[in-house]
Amino acid sequence: MPIWAFADRGRRALGAWIAEPVGLLLARHQGRLCSACLALALSLSLEEARQVVDIVANVPGFRLLPVTCETCSRATMALCTVPDLRSPTSEGPEKCTHCSRLLDGGTTR
Repeated sequence: MPIWAFADRGRRALGAWIAEPVGLLLARHQGRLCSACLALALSLSLEEARQVVDIVANVPGFRLLPVTCETCSRATMALCTVPDLRSPTSEGPEKCTHCSRLLDGGTTR
C-alpha cells in the first residue's frame, strides 16, 4: 500500500504525520530498514524514501543508524526504531536495541 494512502486527501506534503505509518512498517521488519527497502515497501521512489527517512529520523523513537537492513541484509545506514529518550524506562545509558551503541552520547540518568 503506498504511503500516500495514509494521507487524508491524496498526496499531501510530507511531515511528521508520516512517522506513525512508517513505525508500523518498521515493526513488521524487526525495526530497521534501509532507504531502498523502505522505497520498495511503500511504493515510493528512492528520492521520496530518503525524504521520509530524513523526516522520520528526527522524530522521537526513530534514528538513522549504521546497521544491517532487515530485508536486504546490507550493512548500511538504516532507519531504526529506538527507545523514546523522553520517557525514562530504565536506568543506565540508553543504547540502540539493534547495535548496542550509546545514544545521544550515552548520558546516564
